[in-house]
Amino acid sequence: MSMRQIRSILNPKPPTPWPSPYHELRESNLSLVPLPGEEMDDERRELYATAKEFQRMEEDDAKLREWVRNEVETKGYVEMDDDWVRRRAEVSAIAGEAMKKARALLINDTEEEDDSDDESDYDDDDDGDDEFYF
Repeated sequence: MSMRQIRSILNPKPPTPWPSPYHELRESNLSLVPLPGEEMDDERRELYATAKEFQRMEEDDAKLREWVRNEVETKGYVEMDDDWVRRRAEVSAIAGEAMKKARALLINDTEEEDDSDDESDYDDDDDGDDEFYF
């Protein structure tokens, strides 16, 4: 494994915060086990499943960092299987494409909200009373 890859694993960018609904769920229920009554709600079960996946990914990253750190300390290098390197590159490419799509959706959604706000903010009521809000 190249030193660049080792550094990127041992010194990752600050983690992206969990999206708000998952963060709130994690804060209110650390075990991420549905409470009585929640297991029947499909939407709530999906929320728990996704939060557990975020948590599993964090744990896997921590294990990988620890393993790489140990390899560097004991051997001075990290030997990786070519398949692992290929899969990691594929995952990075897929994640990059997904982020582009997500950003595009957010930008389009924001533009649509802005357009609808314009219509409601500037109603022509012609009552002669102009009101200004600051």
